[in-house]
Amino acid sequence: MTTIEVTRNGSPSKKLVIGTVRPRQFLDSLKKTIFVVGSALVIFAAARNSVTWHLQRFWGASGNFWEKRWQDIYDSFDGNHHNLGVWGTNLLALVVFWFFNLFFFVIDLFGKPECLLKYKIQQDRNVPVDREKFKAALKQVLFNQTVVNVPLSYVWAHLLIWRGMKFDASDLPAFHWVLFELTIFILVEEFMFYYSHR
Repeated sequence: MTTIEVTRNGSPSKKLVIGTVRPRQFLDSLKKTIFVVGSALVIFAAARNSVTWHLQRFWGASGNFWEKRWQDIYDSFDGNHHNLGVWGTNLLALVVFWFFNLFFFVIDLFGKPECLLKYKIQQDRNVPVDREKFKAALKQVLFNQTVVNVPLSYVWAHLLIWRGMKFDASDLPAFHWVLFELTIFILVEEFMFYYSHR
């Protein structure tokens, strides 16, 4: 940051500060993130035993249910790890994406239900959405989901199988490990998404 004194008739009149405050904003944001995550970890550590006990009871009661559902999916692909890794992964991503986003497509295209438009972040823009822009975006999404994702899934599935990954129900991770990985991946994804879209 640079400070320049502006003078009039030989006497300083005001200081002009030139520079950016982005490093300070980043540090402030980092401090807040550390505070929130640190607080959550302290609370989780303090309540870990009771939370673990309750979650184990839930997992124990429903564990067989989830193992059976996974075994059903595994059996529907005839135990073929390649097909499960490529087509199962893409099918799941497509179903989840389109199930949740069709609702938003209806709101954006038709502006209805109007009671939900007040929750739109940019209320004054793209209401209703330009049909040509929407078609272009839709084509891009379908291209990415088919032409990009399927070949990448093919490569990843082969790589994972080559590294020894198994898909059957006997190799499902322990409940504690699922919670740990889910927590870490959610935090990493949120952090990366936020800072990559600033």
